Amino acid sequence: MPVTGTWARVPGIGVPVLTVNGALDAGDLIAGAERFAGAVREGRSVLVDGVAHYPNLERPEELNRILLDFLRDL
Repeated sequence: MPVTGTWARVPGIGVPVLTVNGALDAGDLIAGAERFAGAVREGRSVLVDGVAHYPNLERPEELNRILLDFLRDL
């Protein structure tokens, strides 16, 4: 069953949002993450160079740094 109205509800998100993608991931996934982060008031999108779909597995130290930086900025 398709979910309708998702993008219409995104601007109402009232909390900071972080999206993290591998720079080698599929372009449509990266574009969707960037669109999502750009549609919320406090959205941030980060690309991890040299990895595809699993930056948490391929570069865990870098992902941890990204998460800690995001949390410190809250």
